[in-house]
Amino acid sequence: MTATIRPRLDAAYVGRLDPDVRRADYLRAMSFYAPLAGDVFDRIIFADNSGEPLDEFEPFAAANPRISLMSYYGLDYPAAYGRAYGEMKIIEHAMEHANNRDCPLKAARPEAGQARYVWKVTGRYIITNIRRIVSADQSRRRHDLICHSRHYPRRWTELFCFGWSPAGYQRFVSRLAEQLRHDVTELWPEVLMNALVEDKRKYGDIAARCRFPVTPWIIGYRGLNGAPFHTRAQYVKHYAREMARVGAPWLWV
Repeated sequence: MTATIRPRLDAAYVGRLDPDVRRADYLRAMSFYAPLAGDVFDRIIFADNSGEPLDEFEPFAAANPRISLMSYYGLDYPAAYGRAYGEMKIIEHAMEHANNRDCPLKAARPEAGQARYVWKVTGRYIITNIRRIVSADQSRRRHDLICHSRHYPRRWTELFCFGWSPAGYQRFVSRLAEQLRHDVTELWPEVLMNALVEDKRKYGDIAARCRFPVTPWIIGYRGLNGAPFHTRAQYVKHYAREMARVGAPWLWV
């Protein structure tokens, strides 16, 4: 679970800036995900890059040894780099330091009892059908990357949730921070992510599954402007996408 409880006031494309509001978002999401530690997920790591105290999250970790908390200051980069850069740096930090907490995220041999996939979730979002997304893909052939892409109305790969294998981290995810910098391309990071994934697939650099088995359903508020995901319009859009997924699976909307 990636988190920035107290974003910089000059953070690019972040409208939900109040740290108290954001903390409440993260606590609400943790209440949802905490029971999944040891069930859907082997472990859960909550990683905040704003260096905020995590006292209110401690009860979750105390109640379940499979939940780890990290807070460090990682916002010492130009705001123009964008939100995706910051999130990818959180992933790098978690992957590097989780091993020090008896959580072998980078283990290369999952059959020896180590983690097979690592999943990243934007820590303020509750993905209500995450169990179906994760469980379905765990049983499939190995992929370096598991993500959710769309082709209409534009090519887009979601960043709020994706998973990777140890090899996928080394080949692709560990390099994403610099590749998704907003000041370099000025493209939405999801558009750029789609181009990067398709390029790597085209040349056989990674094996990627680019559609989840179900359309993710999110409860939460957009960081860009604070608008809620769980509205009537989003409900209609979600089920339209589900019908397209079942009736026209080649139509990635």
